[in-house]
Amino acid sequence: MDKIAIVIGATGLVGRALVNQLANADHIGKVITLTRRSAQ
Repeated sequence: MDKIAIVIGATGLVGRALVNQLANADHIGKVITLTRRSAQ
């Protein structure tokens, strides 16, 4: 069963790196981000 990851603050340096790692992880099916600015 794939998991869903929620990242708060995904536009910062650490958040962006975390989102990239989660997006490439086999066991994560979906990444949801909560940000103040639009993510690039």
